[in-house]
Amino acid sequence: MKFLINKKYILMFVLLFPLIEPAFFQTFEIVHMLYNIGKIAVFLLFFLTYIIKRKFPSKVIILMGLMLGFMMLACKFGRGNINSTLNAYLPYLVIMMWLDLYMQQDLKGTLKVFVFLLDVYAILDFISLIVFPNGLYISRSYQATDYVCWFLGYKNPQVRFLLPYIALLLIRDNVFYKKTTKLSYIKIVFIIFITLKLKSTTGLIGAVLFLTLNFIFGSKKISKLKYYVLKILNIKIIYILIAILAVLMIFFGIQNNFAFFIEDILHKDVDLTDRIYVWNTVIDVVKDKVVLGEGVMYAELSREVVGASHAHNYFLNTVYNGGIISLVLLSIIWLITGKESNKYIDNYNVRIVVFMSIVFLVMGLTESLTATILLYPIVLLAYNSKILSENDITVNKGKKENV
Repeated sequence: MKFLINKKYILMFVLLFPLIEPAFFQTFEIVHMLYNIGKIAVFLLFFLTYIIKRKFPSKVIILMGLMLGFMMLACKFGRGNINSTLNAYLPYLVIMMWLDLYMQQDLKGTLKVFVFLLDVYAILDFISLIVFPNGLYISRSYQATDYVCWFLGYKNPQVRFLLPYIALLLIRDNVFYKKTTKLSYIKIVFIIFITLKLKSTTGLIGAVLFLTLNFIFGSKKISKLKYYVLKILNIKIIYILIAILAVLMIFFGIQNNFAFFIEDILHKDVDLTDRIYVWNTVIDVVKDKVVLGEGVMYAELSREVVGASHAHNYFLNTVYNGGIISLVLLSIIWLITGKESNKYIDNYNVRIVVFMSIVFLVMGLTESLTATILLYPIVLLAYNSKILSENDITVNKGKKENV
């Protein structure tokens, strides 16, 4: 590809490469250590860049940095470990810094480099699924439970990589070609195939939701009715609604009222595969440390304490790791992102990242969204909706399409 002979893009790629570590590479201690060293080196470089240029990062990055800081502080009073906390949240912070710095200078080049690396990883994952249908490797928990994994890891993290990859493909194509290319359509078909093969319930729900939102609201030119519907159902409102639903599920067991759908349609237990037990245990653990939480524990210790390596709910897991303080900071991130993206919701690129953000929030009802490296880049893109909209001519409010 042309960008490989461009020195600027080569540098961008080199700095991005250590920030996205495939799960398979984490099985090799030396390789995993090199990736971690790379993340720290890139963080220090970007941190110095902000200082030298006397430039403030985006508000969402500052808030993410504060979250990380409070979680590290929580380790002093809880059972969390600073190394595991950095391992869990520093990659999010650094990849947001990478994206923030470069997209403001050259959105096209940034998308080109970003999607290129994701292309490589998605292809390798597909190859691993075909060549090793029974798994590339096995990850075993302390309970001797075997988890079949491929290049991008276990089924749920795989889907949480591939779905935002589709979103970035669509945005990249729109910025460069003003349409989705045939090659991207082929990639999307393969990703749908992978999602079906993995049989991830959360992934299937996320894929159906993302494709449905795109089918209804994803045309380049939308009607005024659809425009105003999107203005109401924005990220901010969806975040609040999902948070309320999470409280109803965790504390009041509202999912029991939908036993038919859960058991007969989704073919899952009404206790959501022991998630209710984990939720109740996490609540018991953090009730005395509700302000700061426990910090991020090593997976083995967390399994001993609550029966799982994480809380199996995005909001509860944030409280588990960083207390109410981190949940407040996280909420501010989502709310200001919703406010910014809503200003440009008539733009196709912005709608794509909004749809993907909504999908992540829905997934967060039963998943902690750990090992989801593309989560916060999507959030940052939504926050920087103005930049996305400036690189797209498809801005309208229903001039050519009727309801």
